[in-house]
Amino acid sequence: MPLHDYNARTNESRNWHADEHAEIRKMLLTIEQEFGLAFGQRDHLHVVVQQLRRLQCLLTVHFKNEETDGIYSEFPALYPRLTPQLNRLKAQHVELLEHIEQTIQFILEAMESIALDMAHRAFKIFMVELRHHETCEIDLVQSAFCDDIGVSG
Repeated sequence: MPLHDYNARTNESRNWHADEHAEIRKMLLTIEQEFGLAFGQRDHLHVVVQQLRRLQCLLTVHFKNEETDGIYSEFPALYPRLTPQLNRLKAQHVELLEHIEQTIQFILEAMESIALDMAHRAFKIFMVELRHHETCEIDLVQSAFCDDIGVSG
């Protein structure tokens, strides 16, 4: 592939992922705010569940896009030394989606009990794990490009 085609494709992908990441961040903030409202109004928990289901769908698509047309599909051939890290990060996609489902189950149980604090903690842990996962993906990409042009330490 000519360099200008690769650069155009990379820029297009970067912009698309930036928009997607911005939407995910916005949704995380919204869910956190909804949780706050639910502490005062337990009947508000159904809104939190709806938001989490939307996030679950968004992340399912996000992870699938990354795996089929992103670093997970291109990097193994370009940077074989990064394959172990890619495999670990890819496995986290399933774990993160399972964590959302677990949080939803906690909320559904909280609607009938006093488990709201557990549900909220589960969501906060999920947010930390997701942010860490996305940071690791970004670090991996930066590492690959820095190594490729010979500027890594």
